[in-house]
Amino acid sequence: MHRYVGTIGLLIFLAVAIFAPVISTHDPSSYDGPSLSPPNEEFILGTNDLGQDLFSQLIHSTRTSLLVGAVVAIISTMISVVIGLLSGYNRRLDPYLMGLCNMLLTIPQLLIVIIVVAFSGSDLWNVILVLSLLSWPAYARIIRSQVLSLQEREYVKAAQMFGAKQLYILYKHILPNIHPLASVKFITTAKSAIVAEASLSFLGLGDVTELSWGMMLHYAFQSDSIFISSAWQWWVLPPTLCIILLTLCFSFLGYKGESEPYKQWRGIKKQANRKNELLYKEITKQENNPNVLLQVTNLQVRYLEKRIHQKNQYQFEPALNDISLTLYKGEILTLIGESGSGKTTLAKAILGMVPNAEIKGAIYFQGESLMDLETKKRNQKRWIDISIIFQDSKQALNPVLKIGEQIDEVLIHHLGMNKQAARERTKSLLHDVGLAPHILTMHPHELSGGMCTRVVIAMAVACEPKLLIADEPTSSLDAITRQKVIELLQEKAKQFDLSMIFITHDMTVVSKIAHTVAVLKGGQIVEQAPVWKVFNHPDHFYTKKLLETRGY
Repeated sequence: MHRYVGTIGLLIFLAVAIFAPVISTHDPSSYDGPSLSPPNEEFILGTNDLGQDLFSQLIHSTRTSLLVGAVVAIISTMISVVIGLLSGYNRRLDPYLMGLCNMLLTIPQLLIVIIVVAFSGSDLWNVILVLSLLSWPAYARIIRSQVLSLQEREYVKAAQMFGAKQLYILYKHILPNIHPLASVKFITTAKSAIVAEASLSFLGLGDVTELSWGMMLHYAFQSDSIFISSAWQWWVLPPTLCIILLTLCFSFLGYKGESEPYKQWRGIKKQANRKNELLYKEITKQENNPNVLLQVTNLQVRYLEKRIHQKNQYQFEPALNDISLTLYKGEILTLIGESGSGKTTLAKAILGMVPNAEIKGAIYFQGESLMDLETKKRNQKRWIDISIIFQDSKQALNPVLKIGEQIDEVLIHHLGMNKQAARERTKSLLHDVGLAPHILTMHPHELSGGMCTRVVIAMAVACEPKLLIADEPTSSLDAITRQKVIELLQEKAKQFDLSMIFITHDMTVVSKIAHTVAVLKGGQIVEQAPVWKVFNHPDHFYTKKLLETRGY
């Protein structure tokens, strides 16, 4: 909503600037009226002390503000992007360019602008040039950091190994990922430039030959009678309000990134309602419903722990208490809650991976009780019907085995493939998760965290399971890799018609991937509802607190 308001506001200002000669009722520089005339039918905003029409001046001043904001933003953004790319991509130039950035950042910019403009002349283009040359260093450093991070991405390294030229890599892989930073830089610089030009003009350092809102304020405060009459109401307030409104429009335009999760939640609400009305209904006989994939009823898990200060005395410490939930076919359920709330214990309990624990309750998978199965049969369910992505992907991989051998092992052991067929299938799986064939011969320590996560995802979907449990797979990843892993999981969920239990602390991830949300606290589910309801109308105070602590 904010960015639409900002866009509409900017379009209005732009239209006013373009059609200023048509809209204005008088020549802004002519002396057509009496001195300090109040607003009337002929002079909409009255006149100044020289008899000039203030409404016409206000309209024509819009051109100057938009020109300064746009040109300074374009030049400064281009310099930031070029310097950031060169510094991040060329290690020889990096110390010199970053040294220049650091030097400019330590200089008080407003003071330098005032000194330069005062000595070089107050021509409008001098002001634009000075503002452009002093406003690029901060974002150049940010872009440089992003470029350094992007260079370590697997897809960039893959492109380099495929023989792609440097310009192609910059255009295809680097620039698209720094586009959001460049957009934010443009918007913030335009807003700052408009305010800076108005401030300089107000101080008398602006171009006296150009009409601007700051120059209107300068002349207003130069008049002796401005505040002993009501003239300030139509001479000072209109340009001040225009500056505020134009900067607000730019601010609202830059609000896109913050409002995007809310758009996602609204879209999820509509999509969930269209997808399956049964998804959020409570059904009496869950285990007999063909849409129910997993049914957990009154699950209790207590770990066997040694009593403090008592030798050879043990007691059961409760980890989960009376957990009940239903997972439908094709549904993505997220588990959220503070550390120690029982999220991982619940996932492991479903898989039967909680040794030294007392488990009570019932777990049904496709109508079959998992707790009544023998250990051998339950183990067969893993990877074939239910698979898991562990939180630390590097720890989940055997450090002494090559990647290809580990994925082959899953296919040979669970699907009975021979080595040749398993290797072909492994190549296909790695290709599906965006990894090159040479990864087959590498060890886990040779891969980045994002690449290891992709390998674990390939292993998890190798047997095309019906349920995938993802235990915080994105917690240790940076923002860009996290987004790509989420998109990959969503793609695999659609490809294999997977249901998913996704454990995370990241509320933004929840808004992007979840259909329903279960909130755990102290080993209990305190709230379970569709994702749009949890974010927009949470019932439990703990859910509200979780959202508040993360800025939602």
